[in-house]
This record gives sequence, C-alpha cells and structure tokens, in this order.
Amino acid sequence: MNFRTNSYLSTVPLLQAEQMAMFAALYAGEKPPKIAAGMLQNYHFSKDFQENPGWQALKRYAHHVTIFEAIATDYLAFQRKALNPYMCPLMAANLKGLPPTLVMICQFDVLKDDALAFMDRLQFDGVPVGLKVYPGPHGTFRSFEELKVGREMMHDVIEYFRGHM
Repeated sequence: MNFRTNSYLSTVPLLQAEQMAMFAALYAGEKPPKIAAGMLQNYHFSKDFQENPGWQALKRYAHHVTIFEAIATDYLAFQRKALNPYMCPLMAANLKGLPPTLVMICQFDVLKDDALAFMDRLQFDGVPVGLKVYPGPHGTFRSFEELKVGREMMHDVIEYFRGHM
C-alpha cells in the first residue's frame, strides 16, 4: 500500500513500483492509468487513513511521506477497498486470534517491507510468527519445482504446517 518503502524504492530485478501500483489498482477494480501515477507518490491515502494500524506499521519501513489531503480525496474509493482486510490483511483493524503465521520474503521482493510490517502487526497482536528470508526476487516460491530455493521454500511451508497443526 505504501509505495515509498525501501523495498519499493530499491532496484528490484523483476517488479518495479510502477508495475505494482498498476496491479494494486487493477486488483481494487480501479482504472490503473488514472490513479497509479498518484499512488507512487502515496497520494492515495488521506490523513485519516494514516490512523490505520497497518499504515502505522509501514511507516517504520518508509521514507518520509507527505500526504496531500486535497489529492487524496480523488482516491477515496481505493482507500475504502484497501481497508478491507480480505484485500489487504495488513490493514485489518485487529489481527488477534489468527493462527501461527509463517512470513516468507525474498531478498529482492518489492513486498518485503509490507511483509515485515505485517509480521510486526502480528507480533504486536500476540500472534506467533516465524520469518524466513530467501535469496531471489518476488515470486520465487512459484518456482518450487524448478529452483532449489523454491523447493526449500516449499519444504519450509510443509514443515511449518506440520509443526503447527
């Protein structure tokens, strides 16, 4: 949700922030060209939205962010959708009672900081959480049949489930 985190601003081999903003807009049912450019500057969140615990957790991983209240009103429909925990679990008001969670991130993942912020939220709400960091880009897990690191990730998921069921 915050396109000014370190993982978005660093050089990522496969997915750039511009592409992720387009994907986020499409996922929310919005017209990407209309709002994606502003999303890259975080124009899509008003000052009110900043009170959300998910946004607060992301601040730890973000560069200085200025919210432009007048511009943010153009993104109200997206804001409402982004607060839906089924679209973005990080933005849920409360994560208490969730099962133990394994957070898996890759070294070059544009969502790395989002995943770390989610882990912070889980821990704050008392959810047992494990963290595994792997080499490679976003999407490495999908290559669990082709790549050694993908097989390692799949193995770790299976072992985590075995240990927590």
